[in-house]
Amino acid sequence: MGLMKLPEFETMKEAKEYLRENWKRGVKCPCCGQHVKLYKYKMDASKALGLICAYKLDKRYNGESFHLTRDFSTILKKNANALHYTKMQYYGFITPDTSKDDPSKKGSGWWFVNQKARDFVEGRLKVPSVFYVYDGKCIGFGEEKIDIREALAEKFDYEELMAEF
Repeated sequence: MGLMKLPEFETMKEAKEYLRENWKRGVKCPCCGQHVKLYKYKMDASKALGLICAYKLDKRYNGESFHLTRDFSTILKKNANALHYTKMQYYGFITPDTSKDDPSKKGSGWWFVNQKARDFVEGRLKVPSVFYVYDGKCIGFGEEKIDIREALAEKFDYEELMAEF
């Protein structure tokens, strides 16, 4: 089995057009070789539960930041990574506590919950049911809205997420 040859382009504009045409299914960038994909995520039960756990920590610490991994596991007895909590930053529900950053690490692990998150968890706010992530940044949302109870009823569907592969 031979290696697949990447298409060649005369201009960066052509390469960008190629990426835009193929990013939903995922493609290797012809310029740098990086995997390029537009990811569609649902506000599902796992993410909603993660946000509820963060909400509980926010209440416990009276709005001060909490350490994601430590506090989820020691106080709540939950696996923070399994709850996809950090994806809630794309909704603007959480923000990192940059005052505790360590320059030798990607992030400190300390987070804040904001009023928008509290409103969603307490049932006063609906949010888009899906969001789109490209290159680690949220680039948009779906039009359909969902509340916390509806989100808790949405199961994570691995097959749906990976359907294009």
